Amino acid sequence: MFLAAGMAFYEQSKPQPDIYITVAGILLFLLGVMWYSSKTPSKNQDHDEDNVQ
Repeated sequence: MFLAAGMAFYEQSKPQPDIYITVAGILLFLLGVMWYSSKTPSKNQDHDEDNVQ
């Protein structure tokens, strides 16, 4: 995930950055953040389960 973000930032530092590499790096980073956040339990998970009937 951080490698993809680093790749996107490194590509922008070049004199002629390739937009496709930059977009691919940002997209991979965002997909990694989405995957990681789906694995993280909610702060109110216990409270939500108590209200289910």
